[in-house]
Amino acid sequence: MIYSTPLVLTLVVASAIPVRGESSVGVTGGMTLSGDQDVKIVQPRVGNTESRDVIAAIGPLGGTTASLWLSHFGLQVDGLYWGTSTPGVLPGSLKTVRVRQDRGAVLGSFTGRVFLDEPGEKFAYGGLGCGLVAIGVHPGQTNVVPGVGALLGVAFPITSHLRVRAEARYLLTHDNIDPKGARGLSTEVSGSRGPNPGRAVFGPHFDTEFVPLLIGLDYVFQP
Repeated sequence: MIYSTPLVLTLVVASAIPVRGESSVGVTGGMTLSGDQDVKIVQPRVGNTESRDVIAAIGPLGGTTASLWLSHFGLQVDGLYWGTSTPGVLPGSLKTVRVRQDRGAVLGSFTGRVFLDEPGEKFAYGGLGCGLVAIGVHPGQTNVVPGVGALLGVAFPITSHLRVRAEARYLLTHDNIDPKGARGLSTEVSGSRGPNPGRAVFGPHFDTEFVPLLIGLDYVFQP
């Protein structure tokens, strides 16, 4: 699966880290808050409908994480899955339906941390990153689009090899726009036209917002 990729990458990277480095692999889970969205459903030879500023449901989030720290700076790679849904209207019949959205992403982030007590104990961290996001929309097709994001978290050791993290993220993905010539019912999803930091920075086609809130459990490889 797409979110198992960080485990493979860590095995490659960790083997080359210097003695003072620290690496870890772990699992994450939680929920995702989504910004309001514009949802357009298209049916060939029938027409299309567009619902603006609809509320996206809170959805589950899960995945894997791998990190490499060299003192105060590091790299974090995440494989994440999250889902949500929005209301939509079918062309022709004008029947209200629920549009299901599933996303799987591989994201890499450059990170920094500040120790809250002795080095090697609890710390606060943050980072900026980017990656690729596969979007499956039902009804619709699957697209792969770019994504960018930021993260903030705190980490607490519970044993010499186990660590718990609490983390919040802000993610932006490109609009889900089905390829030209798509057959059958398709759905286009984008960020709403309301207040939207992504739209202000990246423009109107890179502004679909998500705020994942997650808890992680890591296994730490001691140098």
